[in-house]
Amino acid sequence: MKKYIYLLFVWAMTAFISCTDSTEVEIIRKSEVNITVNTSNMYNPILSTIKTTLVGVTTLIYDAKGNFCKETTSSTRTLQPINQVFKDLSYGEYTIIAIETLINNAQNQSPFWTIENKNNLKDLRVVSVKDLDNCIPEIGCIGFASQTIQLTSNNLNANISPLLDGCFVEFGGENFDQSNYNFLAFNFKDVANGYYLDPQKIGVDKYYYSKEDYNPTKIWSWRAFIYNEHFSNKESNNLYVLESGKTQYCFASSTVDKDGHVADFTAYPSANEDFDFKSGEKYKAYCYYKGDGYPEMETYLGTSSGFEKWYSALDKSMYPIYAEPC
Repeated sequence: MKKYIYLLFVWAMTAFISCTDSTEVEIIRKSEVNITVNTSNMYNPILSTIKTTLVGVTTLIYDAKGNFCKETTSSTRTLQPINQVFKDLSYGEYTIIAIETLINNAQNQSPFWTIENKNNLKDLRVVSVKDLDNCIPEIGCIGFASQTIQLTSNNLNANISPLLDGCFVEFGGENFDQSNYNFLAFNFKDVANGYYLDPQKIGVDKYYYSKEDYNPTKIWSWRAFIYNEHFSNKESNNLYVLESGKTQYCFASSTVDKDGHVADFTAYPSANEDFDFKSGEKYKAYCYYKGDGYPEMETYLGTSSGFEKWYSALDKSMYPIYAEPC
């Protein structure tokens, strides 16, 4: 009897060892990353405007294949560093994407931007809210940062600083109370609606153009406008412009009726000039009405310091008005 019990025991142990040898047991090792997000860097040009506004940082984590893993949003009113912790991440390579912009209290979302296609890094983008007509106030500016990390046996600490992509433009007009116009615009060609966040996309490939708004004929689209049924002597509007690099631009004046129909559209300069916008900079775009002559307006686009020199040298006299012959 003891012999049979012994043989049964040997058989059971052999079967167990055999199963263990033929089946690999996968051990998934986990770690965490502690991220410190520096929030003040992107707002330097408009720090006095933004300092009491609720700013949010949405951080997304993607694996080595670009698949979405985790997301969190944190906020601050003091532009102090924000700490975010991502736990239970398997060992391996990850890409951190941080998006910083103004958010509202109730919904913890931006009133100016939406995040689309989160599931895959190559399609991830931010898109401006449709109702804005691509005219975003300067407090609606947006900044981005990306970083690749390698998680191993130790928890990882990472520092990341979103930076502004795009620039600020103060758009203004003067003396248009002497005209019949009620609409001024600062126009671009190929106005971008959004921005791809995949670090592999660079140059013009990083911009997103919605199919319904994209103009294949490259007609003018406004980046900023001022509408007033009765202009005051000076009008201005502070804008955030998503694009950077060489961009075609013009100023436009027109008359818009109550139904939104445009008449008497006039563009200056008419030669479709380029301007090299630098990310993070603040520019002045200005037009001065001269009256019924050519050109109807004098225009300026450049730095604020350059504007002061241009404005002081500008001949501000109106064209003479000649009486119609009888």
